[in-house]
Amino acid sequence: MTPQADPVQTNDSQAAVELEKLRLEVAELRWKVRWFYKIGQIISIVSASIAVLAFVVSLYQYNRQQRENAWNNQEARDRELKKPVWEKQLGVAFEISNVAAEIATTIDPDNEARKRAEARFWQLYYGPAIFVEDENLKQAMIHFGECLVGGEGCGSEAEQSSRLPELSLDLTNQCRKVMGVTWQLGLQDLYKNRVQSTPAPLP
Repeated sequence: MTPQADPVQTNDSQAAVELEKLRLEVAELRWKVRWFYKIGQIISIVSASIAVLAFVVSLYQYNRQQRENAWNNQEARDRELKKPVWEKQLGVAFEISNVAAEIATTIDPDNEARKRAEARFWQLYYGPAIFVEDENLKQAMIHFGECLVGGEGCGSEAEQSSRLPELSLDLTNQCRKVMGVTWQLGLQDLYKNRVQSTPAPLP
C-alpha cells in the first residue's frame, strides 16, 4: 500500500519554491536597478564634465580674443601716433636718394643744379639724416660725402664721375632697407640681389 503525500507538506514545498523564485526575481531586479543607477550616474557625471569643459574652453577663447583685440588696438594706436614721424622719415629717405642721384648724374661740378644738390646733401648729412639712418645707411652717407669732397678714389672729376653713381645706388639701396624696416614692408625683396652699379638700359 502506497503512502499518500501529506497535503500540508506539499503546499509548504510549493510555497517555498515560489518564495525562492520571488527572492531571485527581486535580487535580479535590484541588480538591474543598481546598474542602471550607476550608468545614469556615470552619464550625468560625463555630461556635466563635458559642459564644464566646454564652458572653460569658451571662457579661455573669449579671454584670449579679448587680449588679442586689446593688443591689436594698442598696436594700431601706437602706429597712428608714430605715423607722422615715420612719414617724415620716409620723406627724408626719398630726399637723400634724390639728392644723391642728382649729384651722381650731373657730370659738371659747376652746374647750378648740382651745386644746389650738394648743398642740400650736406644739410641732410648733418641734420635730418640722423633721424633716419641705421649703421649701414650712415656708412653709405659717409662714403658718398667723402667722394664728394675728393677723398680716396675720387680725387679727380673723372674718378668722381665713375664712383659717385655706384655710391648713389648703394645709398638708395640702404634707404630702401631702412624704409622696409620702419614700415614693416618687404622692400628688401624688391630685388633678390643688391642693386647693381650699372642700371639696365631702358627699352
